[in-house]
Amino acid sequence: MFREQEPSIIIVDDEQHLLDSLALTLRSKGYEHVFTCTQGSEVLSLLNEQRCQVVLLDLFLPDLSGEEVLSRICTEHPYASVIIITGNNEVETAVRCIQAGALDYLVKPVEQKRLVTSVDRALKHSAILLENRRLRSRLLHQEVQNPQAFEH
Repeated sequence: MFREQEPSIIIVDDEQHLLDSLALTLRSKGYEHVFTCTQGSEVLSLLNEQRCQVVLLDLFLPDLSGEEVLSRICTEHPYASVIIITGNNEVETAVRCIQAGALDYLVKPVEQKRLVTSVDRALKHSAILLENRRLRSRLLHQEVQNPQAFEH
């Protein structure tokens, strides 16, 4: 089960050396639950199996376009924050990805400090979305969840 103190991060890229490097960087900064995959379909399956708060997503994948994967993540897993990490330095692509729901857009090679700052921001964003969902469900719920609190 998902617990906020154990953030999970998925890195999706078709370059194995980059996956290893990014995962090592994040693990060295204290993130223990880092998963890697090389295809868009893999990340979608992984998100269906477990809740991950952050997805680092390359735009150029062998099976699906990164923009298609971004769209599906935003639709099917709205509480996962997506950070695009790509070699594509085109402003139009960056704007399109941000408008589609990406939280950040990083151009390779990514500096470690920038990567960690972006992931920290994405984790905070995801936590706020989840807390908002919890509060909304409590406020809109028709029953009192702790009636013993009102005994006196």
